[in-house]
Amino acid sequence: MKAMTAVLLVMAATLLTAGCPSSGQLEFPGPLPESGTVYPEGEVAVPEEPAAACGTEDLIGIASGSLGTKTCTLCQPCTFSLAAEGGSGEHSWAFTGLPPGLSNTGGDVAGVPTELFEGQVAFVVTDVSCPTNHFVGTFQVKVGDIPAENKVKIAVLDSTPMCLTYSEYYTPPTCEIPLTATGCSRDGICPYIWEMSGLPEGLAYDPATGLISGKPPVSAKGLHTVNIRVRETSCEKNAAEGTIQIDVVQPI
Repeated sequence: MKAMTAVLLVMAATLLTAGCPSSGQLEFPGPLPESGTVYPEGEVAVPEEPAAACGTEDLIGIASGSLGTKTCTLCQPCTFSLAAEGGSGEHSWAFTGLPPGLSNTGGDVAGVPTELFEGQVAFVVTDVSCPTNHFVGTFQVKVGDIPAENKVKIAVLDSTPMCLTYSEYYTPPTCEIPLTATGCSRDGICPYIWEMSGLPEGLAYDPATGLISGKPPVSAKGLHTVNIRVRETSCEKNAAEGTIQIDVVQPI
């Protein structure tokens, strides 16, 4: 009986010296998973030694002002940071629900948003030396649209372009119809990608420049409506659509 009592006393002393998590916290062996993540058995490393005790004065918190609304613009570089206080000073971070195009390195978030977004992002910051010492929170992120002056626009043609047909009796010069676009999500000049449908037989377009060229046959004569879409190469959402008419005429 005395031996058993001694063993129980040793176990109790071990639990007391190992440290207890803060009220409402459950001890978690290793870094916390992101929301909704299920770790396969064995994936989370269990420390060989119990985590060091975390005193109340060392509890992790978030620096004042870190959790305000973060505002970004579609297709423009965006950066912001969250700052943690307390703990050992070495922290690990995990974020859930960041807008597409953004990712984190520690508490720093950076990237180029590719979708409009407005909602909450969840995060957990953990003391690397004491996984039971962590802070879970949310903050608001808004990704706004590209300013009107930066949106892609198709330049309007002054008149309906005309192309002459070719035949075995007449070969006209190659018909060329240049199209241009303006607008860029960032300062400067952006490359574009053009897409077209409904071109008359014998005409083709250059997807990099928007130039329509070729020699239509007699069978293509008539008025044709061509559908056009042009977008900024690095920003799928910055695009414009329109139509032009091409008149294919048979020489007299």
